[in-house]
Amino acid sequence: MPRNQSAIGIASVILFVVSVIGILIIMLVSARNLSATDSANNIEQFYILIGLIYFFILCALIGAVLGLVGWFQTGVSKRWAKMGLILNSLFVTAILLFVIIGALVSPALPNTFN
Repeated sequence: MPRNQSAIGIASVILFVVSVIGILIIMLVSARNLSATDSANNIEQFYILIGLIYFFILCALIGAVLGLVGWFQTGVSKRWAKMGLILNSLFVTAILLFVIIGALVSPALPNTFN
């Protein structure tokens, strides 16, 4: 008899997809809009984009927790839960790695918002 799929695991993978698409859209929007010359407007857009980045990282963290919960469910297939846990964990790790690299490189960059 086939086992049921874990709804929590599927939700974990969906949160991963939403997080990745959201971060990609943020990168496209920021590359296009933050290159304008109006620095006061750029600061406001910058803070909005940072808030959205935090939101999508939070979605990935929730997805990782859901994947972990789905992994320990009994009576259901754990394939989606394992996939969601691994993908969300890799995504959060990659984002944190980019933040650390950006923090290390930023002293070498000129001050953008003066």
